[in-house]
Amino acid sequence: MSRTEKRHFANSTIGIVSQTGAEQTDRRTGITVELHWRDTEQAPYCAEVYDTEDQGIYVEVGLEWGGMGNSNELTGYDGVFEIPGEVLHMLKDLGFDIAYITKTLAD
Repeated sequence: MSRTEKRHFANSTIGIVSQTGAEQTDRRTGITVELHWRDTEQAPYCAEVYDTEDQGIYVEVGLEWGGMGNSNELTGYDGVFEIPGEVLHMLKDLGFDIAYITKTLAD
């Protein structure tokens, strides 16, 4: 059976930013993050992040793990320039190893 974990971050903001760093939308306060698992995998395959009020700003982040979805170490992500901190926060709270990604972002 597939699994979803959902968490609201009332004080976080979300907006669309271009490749140059220019804001493309007004930032909205209050976001929701959903992590999704497939039946056969121990780690989530994606995260959906959206503004809680009307879901007008939405992004899906692909999550890459060390061993085909069965490793505890997050080794990559796809779909966004930088993975939202709220996604990392949820993964860490759920016991996943995010050290490689946080080190990569810090370098």
